[in-house]
Amino acid sequence: MPYADPEKQRQAQAAWFRNEYRANAKFRKKHLAEKAAWWAERATEEEKERRRVYARDYMRKKRASAKRLAAKEAKAKGKTVAAPVKKAPPNPW
Repeated sequence: MPYADPEKQRQAQAAWFRNEYRANAKFRKKHLAEKAAWWAERATEEEKERRRVYARDYMRKKRASAKRLAAKEAKAKGKTVAAPVKKAPPNPW
């Protein structure tokens, strides 16, 4: 695949990568793992903390959305969704 023109060489390599990435799940998985490792070793503690906070907030929103959807579907079917169990207050003695 060597071309005398560097621009054609770059385009040919990009086309090969695109086709391989789309067609080969093993190649795609390997590439994503390499990319994640590359970013992980370069991330600062602030970036890691920011990602943790983002992931935590994202999952909270996703769970809340799923809970609302389940309640909506249950209501449409005429069923009720069990309310969360309230914790007993701590014993003062």
